Amino acid sequence: TQFFAFDLLYLLFGEEAANSEMILRLLSVNFITIHMSYVLAMQVLLSLYKEWEILKPSIFAAILNLTLGSVLIYYFRHIGAALSVTAIEALVFLYFYYRVKGMDITLFDRELVMSVAEYAVSLVVALVVLRTIYSWVDYAMAVKLPVVIILYGVVVLLSLRVFRIVDFGKRKITLGHVVINE
Repeated sequence: TQFFAFDLLYLLFGEEAANSEMILRLLSVNFITIHMSYVLAMQVLLSLYKEWEILKPSIFAAILNLTLGSVLIYYFRHIGAALSVTAIEALVFLYFYYRVKGMDITLFDRELVMSVAEYAVSLVVALVVLRTIYSWVDYAMAVKLPVVIILYGVVVLLSLRVFRIVDFGKRKITLGHVVINE
């Protein structure tokens, strides 16, 4: 959504969505923070019976939403609302991260982080290349956007194979020395 925010909005909603590009870009950051928070809260803290540690940031987020959200909405209207939600979700993620880390639980080993970083960089490079080609091609948006989405899906699958994250033949997720699904 960072690379094709305007095009997606225009294709789905037409001219009415022209001013919503920044909001979609801000809120798309939440795809990462909310999912990482979920993993840390539900998969780690809940399994350790730390329900109160999951409730604390919700209370904090509600208070922040009333205070910070109100101020940002007053000054920046709809962009302030998106900025407030994005900032609060990032703070909730940081809370969960440092709580889990404070329990001496190893979250990421070096090999896993390097594999994911290589994979992420390859996807960003692919997006930059696809976005450049997208802007050069002179077809209707309704034609070229789905083609770019399909091409990106192919790049994702190829990257998973090239970086040995997924073994499609054995139907297993493999990250270096770790094999998942056995």
